[in-house]
Amino acid sequence: MRQGAKRVRVTEPLEAGEFRALMLELPHKMRVIGIVAATTGLRISEVLGLKWMDIDWRALQMEVTRSVVDGIVGKCKTEASRRPVPIDQFTVQTLLEWKKETCYAQPEDWVFASEKVQGKMPPWTDTLLDRFLQPAAKRAGIAKWVGFHTFRHTYSTLLRACLRSWDGISVLSKKRDALGMLGAVIVEYEATKAVFERHRPGAV
Repeated sequence: MRQGAKRVRVTEPLEAGEFRALMLELPHKMRVIGIVAATTGLRISEVLGLKWMDIDWRALQMEVTRSVVDGIVGKCKTEASRRPVPIDQFTVQTLLEWKKETCYAQPEDWVFASEKVQGKMPPWTDTLLDRFLQPAAKRAGIAKWVGFHTFRHTYSTLLRACLRSWDGISVLSKKRDALGMLGAVIVEYEATKAVFERHRPGAV
């Protein structure tokens, strides 16, 4: 019996304007998740696996030691994933603002704890995708399929451009330059914060 070909979904990086438009349509927690994913290149399971104690504010880096998939806490997908990840000042400021807002800000708390389970676990990826991310992309007029891998691809595309452009600079410096460039793109949405007032984010 002939079987139908499996459809392959192509993940495309976002243009700067598309990224800004998407950020404007997301509620606060989802914006922070998107910014962390985009500026670090972490998988969504690794982003959701972050706890406040993993962030070294002075060294500007995060320890990525666990992942969360559908409510199950496990190790990161690869050995390479279990390493300190540099973060830029914009991402630090974004996380600090979120820490002030969330009810779960103790060192052992999940950075993106779900209010629905009293902070005991982060939300499920599919819930965030179906309830928030894809509807926001549709409202933003983005024709591309947008998932959490989109953030990683947007970051990696920018980083590759930096690596090609700047010879004689350390990899860490290049990464920080890439982070700064992406942060500069994202920060432009601050000028239009009034748009966010129409959102009434549900518990996630």
